[in-house]
Amino acid sequence: MNFNFTTISVSGKVTVDGLPLSGATVTCMTTAPNTIYEILKTDAGGNYQLTKAVQAPNTMQLQAQATGALTMASRQVPIPPGQSGVDLNFTSASLQGTVRDFDTGAPVGSGSVQYFSNSGVYVQNEFPVAADGTFSQLLLFGFPVTLTVEARKAGW
Repeated sequence: MNFNFTTISVSGKVTVDGLPLSGATVTCMTTAPNTIYEILKTDAGGNYQLTKAVQAPNTMQLQAQATGALTMASRQVPIPPGQSGVDLNFTSASLQGTVRDFDTGAPVGSGSVQYFSNSGVYVQNEFPVAADGTFSQLLLFGFPVTLTVEARKAGW
């Protein structure tokens, strides 16, 4: 049995809304066989770089994870060759509003808001509603997701 290895260099930047994201985790793995070769952290400028001997021909799967992100940002790179400029991008979204009583329209405070998705990826979280019924949560996504949002309060 013969194995062919080649040294590749893959580099890029992890961003949120186009701005560099420092401290993001980038996992570099091949798809055949499914082997993790390196787990990297981005620098202050959001940059990462991998230089490694890997089995070829193959495909390198790059996945970025960021604190608070609901989904990963992901890209594939053919081996050989390596590539520079393999950027992984997150997009932010703000989930905000006011929970109101259906009958009276009055704000309802001290409950919670839960969001979840069944659109191919499981995402779920719950956060508190302020006493005046308002809520606000900043969300990060590596790819688009449709969310269902529900308000909850004890006794409802």
